[in-house]
Amino acid sequence: MPRRPKPQPVAERFRERIYLGGPGKPPILSTYWTRSKTGEVLNYGLAYIDFSLNPRDNGRVLGYDNGHQVHERHFMGRTKPVNFISYEETSRRFFAEVRKIRKETARG
Repeated sequence: MPRRPKPQPVAERFRERIYLGGPGKPPILSTYWTRSKTGEVLNYGLAYIDFSLNPRDNGRVLGYDNGHQVHERHFMGRTKPVNFISYEETSRRFFAEVRKIRKETARG
């Protein structure tokens, strides 16, 4: 069995929830990441949550993460691996898709 790479020490953690429907009300944007001392993003998660659009998958309409050491895109309950370039590129792609979804569903 191949060895897992040695975990890098975490230098910084970030977590944020933005309630787009007002204080405590969905839809919600949820983001988190941890960075190593060298600045590399070790793990991350980006999620657009709206139970009125997707009652499955805890309301996650769209998400990107690497929670299982695989970079994945989640959309309306379906998951597929994605090509990872950088966290910054993934974040740009995520927010562009959220804007498109909100425009198409008259939420933005």
